[in-house]
Amino acid sequence: MEQKNPDYRQLLCQEYCPYHKPLLFSDTFTCYGFILVQEVMRKYPQCNYLLSSPLSGPKCVYYYDPYIYKLICQKCDFLKDGCDFRAQKHLGQNKNCSPCGGYIFITRLIGYNYFMITSHSSQLRLRPV
Repeated sequence: MEQKNPDYRQLLCQEYCPYHKPLLFSDTFTCYGFILVQEVMRKYPQCNYLLSSPLSGPKCVYYYDPYIYKLICQKCDFLKDGCDFRAQKHLGQNKNCSPCGGYIFITRLIGYNYFMITSHSSQLRLRPV
């Protein structure tokens, strides 16, 4: 029997992303954090349970991480004109902005030691611990 793919929009975007707008979600223009989490969860389907686990927890302050920036942000459609988190950190704006849901989820995966960032042929990758 074929296993149904999880609804990543509901599990990731609605749960973790403060910027998620369901009516404006586009398959061609979306945050790279979403794309990366979807790719990782499809590559490691045994980890799909983490999307519905208690990783959501309390609201936290997220800090700029150069490795997560390279892994997610540099490839994101919203980096140049639509990322308040980047603007806050790099352009000196005094806002208390959250990163996207993908950044939050991946930060928590790493923080809870479920995944780690590795370097392979000068490319960063996310893999289970």
